[in-house]
Amino acid sequence: DGTLAQYGAPASAFGVRRESLIHIHVAAVDDPARRATVVGALEAMLADVQMAVRDWKAMLGRVEAAVAELTSHPPDLPTDEAAEATQFLRWLADDNFTFLGMRDYALAGLEGDQEPVEGTALGVLAGPELRPRRNGELVPLTPDNRDFMTSPRALVITKSNVRSRVHRHVHMDYIGVKRFDRNGALVGELRIVGLFTSTAYTRSTRTIPYLRRKVDVVLRQAGFDPRGHSGKALVNVLETYPRDELFQIDEETLSRFAAAILQL
Repeated sequence: DGTLAQYGAPASAFGVRRESLIHIHVAAVDDPARRATVVGALEAMLADVQMAVRDWKAMLGRVEAAVAELTSHPPDLPTDEAAEATQFLRWLADDNFTFLGMRDYALAGLEGDQEPVEGTALGVLAGPELRPRRNGELVPLTPDNRDFMTSPRALVITKSNVRSRVHRHVHMDYIGVKRFDRNGALVGELRIVGLFTSTAYTRSTRTIPYLRRKVDVVLRQAGFDPRGHSGKALVNVLETYPRDELFQIDEETLSRFAAAILQL
């Protein structure tokens, strides 16, 4: 039941659960209300950690299932789009993303909402107060979401309006993956929230699925000699472009912005 029964068991003992003991010392908080606020915040944070760790393997398994769905039942999308989406999901699972929560949603018509599928919530999304938000709402079919669902794209990368209480107190990264039935018909979306790890910000864009395609499109449209000054300068612009924006921006806008930066 989680009660400490003994301390000092050898780490090599079979079946022993290893724990890290952390002491945090702060200045005394005399105000009872402020004390209760601190305690409540710590409890909420630890609950999120517990849910994310508890469902970590299940979330990896769900990502593998999403890859299998896109592979075994190819959707009516451009071939390179589906292929790049599966490569991106595999890249996420290869320690490039900290999965904090996910849930399946069923499409209830392009003019309606997307309904959560019972029994599919994992991690922090299993908590009633932490559903991914866009535009301040609990993600009904908003204009940007509707555009995604009707576009020839397999996935969308954006930001949740909910801040993470695990690892970094920043807005969680939000990845939506379209779900298709055996006939290739669109039936809903797998919503994933979490945080990109440091590798997503430090590695070359050419090594990251989805980003590499955007970069290639921009370079190809620019038409510069890759060995020339302008070609190398444009590559530098794209490699140093704010990475969070690079994940979310569309190729047409990126081409215009990159060209303007290059001119500067």
